Amino acid sequence: MHGPPDNRENANWMDTESVARRWTKVYPTVLAYVRSMVSRHEDAEDIVQQVALAILADDAERPAVHHFNAWVLGIARNKVLQYWRDDKYKRVVVFNSEAVDRLAAFYLDNLPKHSRVTEALEHCLARLTQRARHLLELRYVRDMKPQAIGERMNLSSRGISVTLCRIRESLRTCIGQRMQQAD
Repeated sequence: MHGPPDNRENANWMDTESVARRWTKVYPTVLAYVRSMVSRHEDAEDIVQQVALAILADDAERPAVHHFNAWVLGIARNKVLQYWRDDKYKRVVVFNSEAVDRLAAFYLDNLPKHSRVTEALEHCLARLTQRARHLLELRYVRDMKPQAIGERMNLSSRGISVTLCRIRESLRTCIGQRMQQAD
């Protein structure tokens, strides 16, 4: 009988915490992959949630640890194709399956770089002031427009826009420096 290699990762492969850690690392790539093929933000989010549920539901189908990312992108690919086959989306422009496969390969090949950028972003976000993080949350998590943020904070929408621009530039610079240090 030839079982999986006796190492810590394979021993913990089936536990939910291990799967959750792997999902957290691959999530930004899956989301970007799905969004590249699904134009409606809400639909892309729904598909990514379906992928997460499929991962949790398929205990017996989980591949070896080193194939996790490819397996997850395969699930995402199938969910996107299923989305396109759905009658209510027939009017949407559809990629052929070869294009979908090429996009999946691209995202899989670039996952390590994407993970490094995500780690750099997390580091740089942690260095921001509480106020800056709050503005980013209002703008990008809660999807509020600068005018609404300004009204909420008793500031001009122009001031909010300028501040957000400066925060983004600061993050861009920080991420660039962090990536150079990693190379």
